[in-house]
Amino acid sequence: MSGHICRSDEKITYVTNDFLPQVIRPANIVPVVINLNSASNAFGIIFEPTTDTITIIKTAIYLTQFSIQISTISSPPPANPTSLLTFELLQNGDTIIPSQTSFHANHLDTTYVTSTLLPQLFHKGDKIQMVLSSPNPIPADTLLQIDFASITIFDIDL
Repeated sequence: MSGHICRSDEKITYVTNDFLPQVIRPANIVPVVINLNSASNAFGIIFEPTTDTITIIKTAIYLTQFSIQISTISSPPPANPTSLLTFELLQNGDTIIPSQTSFHANHLDTTYVTSTLLPQLFHKGDKIQMVLSSPNPIPADTLLQIDFASITIFDIDL
């Protein structure tokens, strides 16, 4: 499979799932790893498609940013559950990478999630995953679809 990768003198790596939908339901165990299933290796990273894991190959300071488009397929009344959701990046399977996330809805069932660019020291061999980290458990009768997810990584180590 081929993914979208941008390379430049600024050492930008862009990893995306290329619009391959992922459905999240109450049976999923939280944290739910978000699929980045069409990504590939790029400058500064190795991408493992079977685990949706990005492995850092050079110790450096990086800026990370992610964006997600999520659709609500079904949810119990009274409202869209996206206000209850938390998306984060995990480092080595357990450490949450600090970020601030914002939600923007364009209509009742589609929401765009973006995170801020914050510096993070990654060491060679660190493993990064994008996850839905709450609510836990996912409310009964809720079905969410991840329409698009991407991670952008900037190597800012001088």
